[in-house]
Amino acid sequence: MKKWKIFIVPGSHFDLGWTSTPAESFARGDEIIKEAADWISGDYPDYKFTIEYAWFLKHFLERHPDYRGRIKKLLKEGKIEVCASSTGMMDQILDGELMIRQVVYAKQWAGEELGRDLQTAQLTDCPGHSIQLPQVLSKSGVKYLAYSRFGPQNGLHWWQAPDGSKVLAANHSIGLYKGIGTGWPDSGYGWTLTIGLRDGIGEAHKKLSEQLKLIERTWYGNILLMGDEGDLLRGSPGICRSIQQWNIRHRDIKMQLSTITEFFKAVSRESATVPIQHQGSRLKLPVFCGEAPYEFYSIPAFEPVAYKLARMAENRLASAEKFMSLNEILGLGKYPVQEIRNGWQGLFYCHDHNVGGMHGEINDRVRRDAAQASFDMGSSLLEEVFYNISANIKYTTDELPVVVFNPLNWNRDDIVIVSAIIHNNPPQSISIMDKDGKEMPSQIISREGYSCAGAGKSGPAKFRLAFLAKDVPGLGYRTFYIHPCDRKVYRGVIHHFRKGYSTKFFSIKFSNQGITSLKYRGRELVKKDIYAFYQAFILEDTAIDISEAFTGKFWKARYDSPRIVENGPLKGTILLKGKVHNSSLEQEITFYEYSPRIDLKVTVDWQGQKNTQLRLAFPLNIPGGQITYEVPFAAVRFPQDEMPDTYRGTGGRYIQKWVDVSNKNFGATVSADSACCSFKEPSFLYPVLLRVTYSCGDPFSWYYNKGKHSFNFSLYPHEGNWQKSLSFRRGWEFNNPLMPDQRRTMLFYLDQKPQKFLPEEFGLLKVSVPNVVITTIKKADRDTGYIVRLFETAGISCKVSLKFSVPVSNVWETDLMEQNIRQLKVKENTVELNATKFGIHTLKFKMRDRKGSSFIRR
Repeated sequence: MKKWKIFIVPGSHFDLGWTSTPAESFARGDEIIKEAADWISGDYPDYKFTIEYAWFLKHFLERHPDYRGRIKKLLKEGKIEVCASSTGMMDQILDGELMIRQVVYAKQWAGEELGRDLQTAQLTDCPGHSIQLPQVLSKSGVKYLAYSRFGPQNGLHWWQAPDGSKVLAANHSIGLYKGIGTGWPDSGYGWTLTIGLRDGIGEAHKKLSEQLKLIERTWYGNILLMGDEGDLLRGSPGICRSIQQWNIRHRDIKMQLSTITEFFKAVSRESATVPIQHQGSRLKLPVFCGEAPYEFYSIPAFEPVAYKLARMAENRLASAEKFMSLNEILGLGKYPVQEIRNGWQGLFYCHDHNVGGMHGEINDRVRRDAAQASFDMGSSLLEEVFYNISANIKYTTDELPVVVFNPLNWNRDDIVIVSAIIHNNPPQSISIMDKDGKEMPSQIISREGYSCAGAGKSGPAKFRLAFLAKDVPGLGYRTFYIHPCDRKVYRGVIHHFRKGYSTKFFSIKFSNQGITSLKYRGRELVKKDIYAFYQAFILEDTAIDISEAFTGKFWKARYDSPRIVENGPLKGTILLKGKVHNSSLEQEITFYEYSPRIDLKVTVDWQGQKNTQLRLAFPLNIPGGQITYEVPFAAVRFPQDEMPDTYRGTGGRYIQKWVDVSNKNFGATVSADSACCSFKEPSFLYPVLLRVTYSCGDPFSWYYNKGKHSFNFSLYPHEGNWQKSLSFRRGWEFNNPLMPDQRRTMLFYLDQKPQKFLPEEFGLLKVSVPNVVITTIKKADRDTGYIVRLFETAGISCKVSLKFSVPVSNVWETDLMEQNIRQLKVKENTVELNATKFGIHTLKFKMRDRKGSSFIRR
């Protein structure tokens, strides 16, 4: 047997909920941290303590400011450590920008308040991680990662992101722990508790020796990590005495107390002698790359309100950052740094891995309320900036303007819906023109008249109108105008024939189980399955909330005859009504005249039958298809790009904005506003909508979710694969629609101040290649400049140029902490950089003095 050096890392797993309410968790965390600091400063100077999540130390110091000096001293001495994540994040469940904020905000706070540069992230208890976690950590200056539950057999390894950036990683489960409720208690991070070491050495040597025989097969080197913590469990200074006794009696296995970074530094010093591949690095350890799917994949299905809100909130906040940056650049107001930061931090609750549990109704309400507050913050900031910009546009006609904003970085054509009240001599209809008088395709949704009682004349009319907003600049806006016109006669998008319906792009047939045939330009999209296409069905699942146990029992929806409920020149909708297991369903299918896409909306009046999952069936007919799903800052092929020995289950996965099934010649992309989907190779997709289960922390706490819920999807068939067709853009567009702005006050229209200076259309910058998405433009956190963050979306390295529409003087490429790496050459307000495969790139730019420039000024 090896001569082991075991680094024992005391701490506590700081659950934000589950063991108790979030407030109680913070209070318990305060008690645990205070106690550890007192022990080290008092009777146990050799004791050490690692604090996993910075939010808990931050809360402790806010409640106990008198400990600030002591904590800073213990941090400097290496007796206490705090790690580089704000909370125990589920890094795949929400957007990549939120993953960055989790790490960056923790590091910024520790640097400013405590003078510490955090080197290690410890994400205990989370059964899955993003393929891009190593890139986010590495580009934030984090070198090391300790994590738990599923992981490769080689517990000590490099974890590499697709762009080549990597972190040194150690899995607490030491290659032996394969899931929930099996193997080691506490996923290995409570190893000392398993062998009883806290209470003395007793039987610990026998238990440990048996385990080490297994570990020796896969663990490289002789430096071993042993966790000494549990869920909000107090530390135990008695471990000091146990280690002392152990080292006297057992010379073959040496133990020492350590912080988590101390362990990694020891590995870095000594493991270079280990004879294993990866010769290009001093640390000759195995290298792994891949997505680690999350075992608790159904969380958004039993917490649907919170996670739908959180998804909308993260997109609103990112859009607010972009347009508030434009607002400040245009001189219309100061960037709201703290409000936006508060919005992102509010989403940390939903990003944390704890749901339900003891007092689960309080925990879940806190998450919903926090998500709602973040959504409201993003929405409010957008309303503010849209007013600022719209109020300063120099309109060229007297007609009622509609300013359409585009938060994404490519020009877009898409449908927007607006309302207009016309007071004087209201017309029979209205139309939409651009500034050059070109009419946009449109469709009246409703016209509501109003008669003035006793006045003997007609009053105003209110119109609701859908129109195709064409060529809206990326990261900017375009102005359209409402014109009165006569009522028009038009042909609808949907045409009914004896066996079904047809549109410009599609033909569709139904049975009482759903869609039996859906053809795109003559190509059949539906493959025969046990379920019809777009059929809702229920599976019996008797497991707790963090697992699955299907009994084989299922119920299929049955539908009434379909009927057309809307049919205009722009779009038309077919409605299916039905029932599944006593829950009523309304399922809309919307077709478009100008786009080969189908929007799907499912509304269910859910009755909350115990031990059930509500799913939707998309059995796609794509021979030899490859399923690819979006994760934060990347796309993952199922299952090839998933890390060995991580969770597989029955195919349930978190998805971000889209999932695609393609072969070389043809495919289909499904965009979604819900976060979980189950896959079945080669081409079947089953979105998981709702689940009724009980909490693993409280068997009496059931997630019923009774009442009405809506879920939205969009189907986009395409030629070629998803990279060639750019169909990933449909997912981003679906979750970031064009946003029309109409002034709500008459004062706006009466105000013709001469200082209005903005053009009728404007875009902040242009990106030269189609496979790059800008995720944020924001004020730099610690500088006077602005940050642009982008990532390469298709897994294809490329050269990209960014052309600004405003005068920039200096541009730097930075890390995620916004520290300069290198200055880029600026020529005619354009910069170039090399974007790596799925690379996350951050730029910082500063404005040139506007005087004498071509930029439009007040």
